[in-house]
Amino acid sequence: WTLPRPSQDSASAVQWTKRSSQYSPGPGHDPAPLASCMAAAALYFPVTQYVVSHFGLVDTGVGIIEPVRLGDSAGQPQGYGGETDQLHQLSQADAAAGDPAAMTALGKRYFWGLGGLQPDEQVARAWFQRAADLGDPEGLYNIGVFLENGQAGFARDPQAALGYFMRAANASKPFHMALHAVGNHFRYHPTQANHSLAREYFLRAAEGDSPEALFSLAMMHKEGVGGPVSTAQCVFYLTLAANKGHLRSLNFLAHALFDADSWWFQHGRERRAEQQARERVEGVVRQSCRESRLNCSRLALQWEDLSSNITYSNESKVPQWLRYSAARPLQVHLPDSSVSLPLAAAASPLQACQAALPLLRHVAEMFYRSRDLTRTALSAYLRGELWAALDLYDEAANLGVVSAQENAAFLLEQLMRSECGRLPHPNPNLLQRLGHSLRELLRQSGSGFFSQGASTNMTRAQCEQYFLRLSRRRWLQVANDGDVAALRTVADLAAAGQHGAHLPPGANASTAA
Repeated sequence: WTLPRPSQDSASAVQWTKRSSQYSPGPGHDPAPLASCMAAAALYFPVTQYVVSHFGLVDTGVGIIEPVRLGDSAGQPQGYGGETDQLHQLSQADAAAGDPAAMTALGKRYFWGLGGLQPDEQVARAWFQRAADLGDPEGLYNIGVFLENGQAGFARDPQAALGYFMRAANASKPFHMALHAVGNHFRYHPTQANHSLAREYFLRAAEGDSPEALFSLAMMHKEGVGGPVSTAQCVFYLTLAANKGHLRSLNFLAHALFDADSWWFQHGRERRAEQQARERVEGVVRQSCRESRLNCSRLALQWEDLSSNITYSNESKVPQWLRYSAARPLQVHLPDSSVSLPLAAAASPLQACQAALPLLRHVAEMFYRSRDLTRTALSAYLRGELWAALDLYDEAANLGVVSAQENAAFLLEQLMRSECGRLPHPNPNLLQRLGHSLRELLRQSGSGFFSQGASTNMTRAQCEQYFLRLSRRRWLQVANDGDVAALRTVADLAAAGQHGAHLPPGANASTAA
C-alpha cells in the first residue's frame, strides 16, 4: 500500500534511526538489539502518525472499515445496494413511522456514504435534525458537530453546538460522545474552563464506553490538570482505551515506549534520580550516625511525597474499575497476542521498545491494510471469485476485523457445499486452495487432514467436517466480540453435534476459542 507521506515524515524516520543508533542503553543492556528495535520502530512511526492524523478523512486512504456482511437470500451483500437495498428501505420505513434511532442510522449512512449510497451531507443533516427534534441523543450530538465545525450548510456556532451537546449529555440515556464533547468544553474553553467539571463529564463518558474520554482522562493525569501527575494512572487509562481499539491511545503508548525523550522515560528518570538522591542522603545520615558512635539500628527516615497531598476534588466519584492498582497487569490485547507494558520503561529500554513494536504494527495494519483487504474481498465476492474473497477476508479476520471473521465463516460454509458436493470426485487442489492460514488452523486442530493424502481420499462427511471446523473457529471469534447471532450459531453447531463443534462442560464460546 502506498502512503502520500509528507517529506518531513521521511526525514523524521531518518532522524529516529540516527537517534536509535546513538542511544546509550546503560550498563547491563546489549546495545545491538535495542538499536535494531528502535530503528524498526522509527520506520513504523511515520506510517502510524499518518494513519492517526488522517483516519476517517475522505480521500486519504485511511477510512472507516464498513461492516459489509455477505449472504442474504439473493446472494448479495446485505445493506450494500444503495437506496434500492431491502435493509435501507426497511430503515426508511421505520424512520417514516417516527423511529428516531432509524433516522439517526439513515443520517450516518448518508453522511459516510455507507451501504452503496453516495455521501450527502444535506440529506444526512435532514435525518439528524428530525431525530434531534424528537430528543434522540445521538441525533442531537451530530447536529452539534455540524454547528461546531460549520458543516452541512450551518454557519459555525460553538455556543449553539454546546447547547445540543448538553441536551444529548443530560438525556435519560446520555450519548457518550456528547458527554465527552461537554467535558472538552470545560477542559479547554478560555473563559469557562472548569477542570473538576470536565473530569466529571469525562468519567461519565468513560463509564458509557467512550475510549476518547479515557484518553482525555489519561492526558489530565499526564499533565497534572486539576490534580497530581500520575504516570501509572495515565498509562492505565491509555491501556483501557487501547483495548477498545482507540487509535490515538495505541499510538501514544507506542511512541512513549520507544522514544527515549518521551514523558514516560522522563518520568522514569526523575523517579530514579529521586530514589538515588534519597539513598545518598540516607548514606550521609548513617555515616554521620556511625561517626558519632550512635546506635543506628532503628534509624528510619520518613520521606514525604508532597504530590500525594494533592487530590482530585471528585475522586470519590471514580468507579473502582477506573482506578489503577499495581495488582492489575497493564496489557494491551491485540488480535493475535497480548502485550505487557513495563511501567518503568526507563529501567528497561529494550523491553519497552519490544512492547512498542507490535502496537505500531497493529495501528499500521489494522486501520489501513484491513480496509483495503475488505474492499478487495467484497469486489472478488461480487465477481463470483469465492476462493479469492475467502483468502482476503481470512487475512482481515486475522487482523481482528469482526465483519471479515463473519464473512470468512459464511464463505467457508458456501464453499463446503460446492466442494464437498463434488465427492466422490473431489477437487485435487482443495488443500492448496485453502490458503496458508486456514491450512495452519487445520493442522493445529489435529484434524488428520494432512495424514489422509490431502483431499484425494476423503469422504464427503470428512470434507464437511474440515470446512465446519474452520467455519466454527471464525464464528467463535465473532461470538467473543459479543455478537448474539454468532453465539446462537455456535450453540446451534454444538446442539447439532457437528464434528469439532462440541464445547467442553461448563465452557462458553470464549473458553472454547
